[in-house]
Amino acid sequence: MSLMLSAKPVKVCFMMSTRICAEKFRRKQSDPRKAKQVYLNTLAVAAVEHYLNSLGWVTSHEQSDSWNPIMQTLMDVADLEVVNYGKIECRVVLLDQQELIVPPEVQSDRIAYIAVKISSSLRKCELLGFIPEVTAESTSLAQLHGIENLPAYLREYKQLQDDKVSESITRLSQWWEGIVDGAWQLVEQIFPPNTAGSFRSPHQLQELPQSSIDRLSQGVSRVKLLDLGQGNNTIPIALILQLVNNAQGEIDISAKICPINTSLYLPQGLEIMILDDSQRSVLQATARNNNENIEFLFSGQSGEFFSIKASLNESHIVETFVI
Repeated sequence: MSLMLSAKPVKVCFMMSTRICAEKFRRKQSDPRKAKQVYLNTLAVAAVEHYLNSLGWVTSHEQSDSWNPIMQTLMDVADLEVVNYGKIECRVVLLDQQELIVPPEVQSDRIAYIAVKISSSLRKCELLGFIPEVTAESTSLAQLHGIENLPAYLREYKQLQDDKVSESITRLSQWWEGIVDGAWQLVEQIFPPNTAGSFRSPHQLQELPQSSIDRLSQGVSRVKLLDLGQGNNTIPIALILQLVNNAQGEIDISAKICPINTSLYLPQGLEIMILDDSQRSVLQATARNNNENIEFLFSGQSGEFFSIKASLNESHIVETFVI
């Protein structure tokens, strides 16, 4: 979006409750410099929260590191959680300061950085403007975008994020039309015929009759290779999906996780979950010794969402689908 540079600042007066909270946090710090930093950061976060709340935005300082005494001690942090959007960093600007200073520890995982100029009386402040991202520790205040543009920026940011999520959803209905993302390959390109193992989840979302299981081989199937872990410690696995229409107008689905390369068995402790459209686990299974694969059989209606989550130690992969 096109953002105008900062125009008229927004003035905010601190309520007594805000100053009391800032003082409470300040007293938890033994170092005077850190105590002052925490006090000012608390005021800055409260000012931005008041401004956003007055415009109808939902925020949660309770979910922010800036309200956590431990994180206050460890970091120079002034973040504010905007519910369903992400974190905004509320940086204090001193009276003689001509730059917005953003310490390295908060230069990522933020959707915007707001400059908050606090008066010498510590009773009011001005929201000077914001920048969407930082590439250095200091930015000239002349480069700030007008604070009045912040709501529009947040809405567009959210839309862009939603579009990215939408693009990452695999639309299974398109498979019937031959529209398949390149990451999904034909099963025979990866596995020779009759190499499927026999392990199946004991808890099935909707257990299919044998006739449906037999018909799955007549439907559409694709496989995607996934890597669990990082760097040189990745473990490759394959996710095979098979789809077939049933007589009730639904889609019967087989979701199978298999080892690839030279591995005969899935890694012990690998957990597979089927998640509903609210990301709640509706069934799951964990690989034990000598499991050749994990398979779930279930049915769904057109337009329904589900996800498959694979977890091993601290590594997680989630694939989301719409039927």
